[in-house]
Amino acid sequence: MTAAARRSRAPLRRIAIPLIAAAICAFSADPARDAEPAHSAAARPAPATIRAIAHPARVAAGGTITVEISARGLKDAGGAAFHLVFDPSFMEPLPAGALEGALLRQGGAATSFMAQPASTGDRVIVGLTRLGARRGVHGGGVLCRIAFRALRPGATAVAFDRAHLMGPDASDREARFQPARIIIDGRPPAPREKEAAP
Repeated sequence: MTAAARRSRAPLRRIAIPLIAAAICAFSADPARDAEPAHSAAARPAPATIRAIAHPARVAAGGTITVEISARGLKDAGGAAFHLVFDPSFMEPLPAGALEGALLRQGGAATSFMAQPASTGDRVIVGLTRLGARRGVHGGGVLCRIAFRALRPGATAVAFDRAHLMGPDASDREARFQPARIIIDGRPPAPREKEAAP
């Protein structure tokens, strides 16, 4: 290679070497630096789980579906608030179809429970809390049950929106919220009239 060629390539090397070094740094993370310490992950408690469970999960149009809101893995929980969202073309909440479960009444605590259909027609606004209790509940159980009428055939779901799990001081607790899947079949055939005996 001539001296002139070497001189022409020198500026390219000065540009390329820093770029290559930056690319290597970007794509070669240090596992020891970036990985979360094992003791830190182990010490963090698993979040609670709040599930919507449909009973039954498959129903004929015109039938009743009871959506149970159950919780597990609670640690010092004092209440919950959420919107239970549904497709109004598939189902509608039944009047007076909301019942509180026994979970938040652990230890004989008084509670407040509200389940009110929203004016939007696609959700039920739910709130539950322990009243005057300094300690929350632990473990799992049923928070409430909401009854719906199935309207037409198809696959649908009941999901959570604006959902919060709270401690006795109303501070947020970490939780996962899982929806319910529902299958609505066509209306069952009307019973055939018995033929008159000859």
